[in-house]
Amino acid sequence: MSREPSAEKKRALRLTDNPKSKTSKLLDFDSANPLLYKDQSISIDGKSSFSTQNLYVYHGLTCKKPAIVSKKTDLKYKVKLLPRRQRTRTDPLDDEVYVGFHRRMTKEEKSMTGSDRTRMLLEIENLKEQLRLIQQHDWARHLPRIVMIQDRKDSDEMARKRKLMVQELRRLLGKFADWDERNARLLRDAKKFERGTNANIRSNGLHASDDEYEDSSDDSDDADENILAASLEKLREKRELNRRTRGGHSVRIFLRNGYDILQVGDHVPRIVESNMYIN
Repeated sequence: MSREPSAEKKRALRLTDNPKSKTSKLLDFDSANPLLYKDQSISIDGKSSFSTQNLYVYHGLTCKKPAIVSKKTDLKYKVKLLPRRQRTRTDPLDDEVYVGFHRRMTKEEKSMTGSDRTRMLLEIENLKEQLRLIQQHDWARHLPRIVMIQDRKDSDEMARKRKLMVQELRRLLGKFADWDERNARLLRDAKKFERGTNANIRSNGLHASDDEYEDSSDDSDDADENILAASLEKLREKRELNRRTRGGHSVRIFLRNGYDILQVGDHVPRIVESNMYIN
């Protein structure tokens, strides 16, 4: 015979009309700190009755220092200096080892950046739609769907929270507009820098294909293809040219004692280990 479970032991459904789940996504101004959204000045009065009171509370014996003080030990710590790392002058691995991994990671980064930007733009569109709804003549019908309202019949509460919501939405939209402007400015600077670098390469006789200079920004999908198409010798020449453009030519003075004086461009000369010891 089958037994029906009692009412207490029945399994509760996951999709229930819980009042907390309906209001969890609403903006609650009542539970937030009023100083965060109220545009009021904070006054500091040094002549009040609270200023004369003792700000520190006496907690009895817990405030007293212990009678027995632990003795200092004679432990001494000896700092050991690790040997300096020897810098490799040449890369032991060829560039082809890194090209495939770099290309794969670049495409993955672009896809993740695109998805993040799409999600952010969707949130911005939702904020704009909310701002449009609460600025209409029937804003009282849309406001409870956005903000936590204790009493919908209270006109003062509705007007106050509508004003706070408009300020909050405009603040978020202003932050996005500022970020979008700074991002566009950085992209323009990056493209301008790339165009200047390509012009220097052409003027120095390092000719490349026209497709390589058609779009040299980091955001283009053809950048990785151009890197793979170019030979390693051209890549080394371009890197050396960029290094000279940034720092200038290098001058090395051999001291014939295992060390050299090296000066790169306008930088301060420094002493480095000699590549080749000359007797």
